[in-house]
Amino acid sequence: MRPPRQIAVVSGKGGTGKTTVTASLAILSAPLVLADADVEASNLSLVFPGRLRAVEPFPGMPLAVIDQARCTACGICVEVCRFGAVSVLDPAVDIPTIDSLACEGCGVCVDACPAGAIIEEPSLAGELFVNQSRLGVVVSARLEPGEDLSGRLTTLVRQRAMAEAETDHIDLVLIDGPPGTGCPTIATIAGVDALIAVTEPTGAGTADLLRLTELAGRFDLVPDVIINKADLSSSGAAALEAECGRLGIKVLAKLPFVSGLPRWLEKGAQLEELPEALQPLRSVAERLRL
Repeated sequence: MRPPRQIAVVSGKGGTGKTTVTASLAILSAPLVLADADVEASNLSLVFPGRLRAVEPFPGMPLAVIDQARCTACGICVEVCRFGAVSVLDPAVDIPTIDSLACEGCGVCVDACPAGAIIEEPSLAGELFVNQSRLGVVVSARLEPGEDLSGRLTTLVRQRAMAEAETDHIDLVLIDGPPGTGCPTIATIAGVDALIAVTEPTGAGTADLLRLTELAGRFDLVPDVIINKADLSSSGAAALEAECGRLGIKVLAKLPFVSGLPRWLEKGAQLEELPEALQPLRSVAERLRL
């Protein structure tokens, strides 16, 4: 049996309707495993809620902590910290304090402290969640504010989704990726079988799609495109299609703007209530397992 097929749905910018498209494809393609790779703003489990099966901690970098009982207030830690994380907040006490948000966990102050008053303690960078929804397993995560391990957490979400699919003998993992072209997107598209980019008929949408296409090319991927809200600018949609043609990118579907989509999503995105405007996605869903 071949491994589950991984399809990532991404967008060069936020607000294109990527999660709406992902949710629509999910209900048209079930059973499947869903992976919400937008670890900084995960919301796919809000569309497909279910029973929480597992919560797993995601450890961050160890952070420095001062044992005030052992501290001699020599000030060496303040001098050696390159990130300005160590300071004396109360001159009357004279004992330094470490700002956990500014600490980078480098450990220099730990090694430099002559009294051995500084130790490193583990930190929690986020959590990974496994939910059992009506469509199948939904794997998602939450990254704590200020943490910079989004690429690593995204990778863990994908790995867990693949493991769930293999255990349940599911042949499709659909990934709802983050917007943009940063580390989380790189971790989302590396090694996938196919890539679907959701864009909109605007100058910004076209420019960000070009950046996303350039990034995908570094992984030997050519994204297929879904143009969302295509009827809001017929000239913009035509220009976008022409640009896709120039780049050899296939336009899978053009979807109109639908004002009632938020309510449909809030109600759980039921297949029998799929808006007529989203019907073109049926042919896209049929392609996912090819």
